[in-house]
Amino acid sequence: MLKHHIRPDLFTRELIEHILAAYGLSDGAGLTIQPMPQGFGMALVRLRHGDFDLVVKQLNPDLAPERIRFALRLQSRLHEAGVPCPRLRPAASGEYLITLANHQFCLQDWCGGDHIDVDAIATEERRHYRRQLGTLLGQVHGAATSELIDQAPPSCRRPPHFLFTHLPAVEAGLPWSRGGSLARNLWLRWHETGDFGRDLRRALPLLREVRRRLASSSAAADPSLADVLPVHGDFHFENVLFDGGRVSGLIDFDNATVAPRAYDLGSAMAVICQEREHEDDFLAAYTDGGGGPLPAHNLLRTCVLLRLFTSLSFQMVAYTRRQTRSPEKSRWWIRRLIQLLTSEVESA
Repeated sequence: MLKHHIRPDLFTRELIEHILAAYGLSDGAGLTIQPMPQGFGMALVRLRHGDFDLVVKQLNPDLAPERIRFALRLQSRLHEAGVPCPRLRPAASGEYLITLANHQFCLQDWCGGDHIDVDAIATEERRHYRRQLGTLLGQVHGAATSELIDQAPPSCRRPPHFLFTHLPAVEAGLPWSRGGSLARNLWLRWHETGDFGRDLRRALPLLREVRRRLASSSAAADPSLADVLPVHGDFHFENVLFDGGRVSGLIDFDNATVAPRAYDLGSAMAVICQEREHEDDFLAAYTDGGGGPLPAHNLLRTCVLLRLFTSLSFQMVAYTRRQTRSPEKSRWWIRRLIQLLTSEVESA
């Protein structure tokens, strides 16, 4: 499900002039300013001129500057290594990041291409695009360097076992958490009627069961979790552009972090190869793309389960606490994640 928004309000002509000046560029005559569609990220605007074709991106104000700088360094490193992602422009200060009018921005080359709605295409087309993403993830893992790990802020370098030893306690974050089952039923009756209310009720025992399985898993002690590397952190179809059936750009590095190779690969499988469709093709393409030897099958499956569990946990809490920008999209994702998590549990 693809849903995008346009936010033209932020980028006034005056602000754009200041941004371009910070990067040593002039707005000049004939500059075209085009607000761009986006998902849940910050505002984007495309700037076209005879001398350049660029995108200004507002960066997430909830992220510390050191995390943003790490994400931008990773994007720049991947571009230099030949991974298809937009080239960042350094400001006059030498930094990729600038701050103006209490907002943080970066400037990057325009990257053409389209999003693929994988739910709307035929099976063999899905196979083709999953292979494309497998190759791309292999390239990303192959190009990541150890010095980037040293440059990552502490918030990006948690111990690998943290993934399994600090599982989200979902029910503690729900709005009825202090009132027990009565408060839950009253909240659901008041806010959610019909099929979706039943979906939310069905999700709770499912999450409890999966959390129990993950907590009792031996995955946290698996030595291969020590194989960590800088990762994009949000690798899925909506963050990849395609042109002529081929990847033209990996975008949106806001969630870049350091993570175990197995978890990043398992996370990608969870959302890209839904219900295990074309997983073998995806993994073969990953290896061919330079991603290296595959982690053990059992560890990968546990990482798939972990990703689906944490995704559904986040969506449940954000939706019920009214902390989502698009309730419609959040409802869609909750239903899809219940289906995917149930399928993974039943296939285990």
